[in-house]
Amino acid sequence: MSNLVGVLSQVTGRKVLDRTGLRGHYDFTLSYAPDRGAGREGPNVSPAADSFPDSVFTALREQVGLNLEEQKSQVDFIVVDRLDRLIPN
Repeated sequence: MSNLVGVLSQVTGRKVLDRTGLRGHYDFTLSYAPDRGAGREGPNVSPAADSFPDSVFTALREQVGLNLEEQKSQVDFIVVDRLDRLIPN
């Protein structure tokens, strides 16, 4: 699931968290049309991707049985507010 979460984060342009509780390895193919409006294309997208009518959200739900839900949560990040040039000794 960690690999799927990584790919979904790239495809959606958002942080995706695994809250499925599923363990183990899974082998499946997900066919979807990339969101061209966002300027992002998923990995391994071919020019024939236009033939897939589903968004990644719909495809994930209908083809794999998983659902992406949008939720707000806290995210840790680092803020750099100042840089000083090092002075040689």
